[in-house]
Amino acid sequence: MPNVTKRTVDAAKPTAKKYFVWDGKLSGFGLQVAPTGRKTFIVQYRTLEGRSRRLTLGKYGELTPDQARGQAVDVLAKVRIGEDPTVNRKIIRNAPTVDDLLDMYLSEHVEVHNNPKSAVEIRRILERCVRKPLGMRNWLQLHGRISPNYIAPCAELRDKQTMCWQSSPKRSIWLKYGA
Repeated sequence: MPNVTKRTVDAAKPTAKKYFVWDGKLSGFGLQVAPTGRKTFIVQYRTLEGRSRRLTLGKYGELTPDQARGQAVDVLAKVRIGEDPTVNRKIIRNAPTVDDLLDMYLSEHVEVHNNPKSAVEIRRILERCVRKPLGMRNWLQLHGRISPNYIAPCAELRDKQTMCWQSSPKRSIWLKYGA
């Protein structure tokens, strides 16, 4: 069985059906060649329950064979300790968006604990400083990577960045939902 190297990847030609070129050094690591000519690095493993899973690491060109092999080693190490990387990806993919969390925060906290005039102002600040730049983003992918540039994207708000960044309504969101 050949090793998956740049030479073997370049030599792999598309056929009528997809096929796999498995690595001789690392069991479970391989290259998938599609009929369209697309080449992707994959890792195949069995979970603790015995289910066979195949995880795509990335496309050839975006990853070199050595980089993909390194990722495969990491994935297989996680599998050995009992994790299932495909389940982790599904959890991240299905996590709530910032819009979902803002709606929940506004309905469960702001409308309950603030007077109506304050609630209008809090809603306005959150719409401008949080929902507009971050609304459709997945919370788990965003968590831990929030910079002040995301919080105050509007030119008129850049001068008031500290107000947006340190206002108590927004801090409540970050504290209530995991920061």
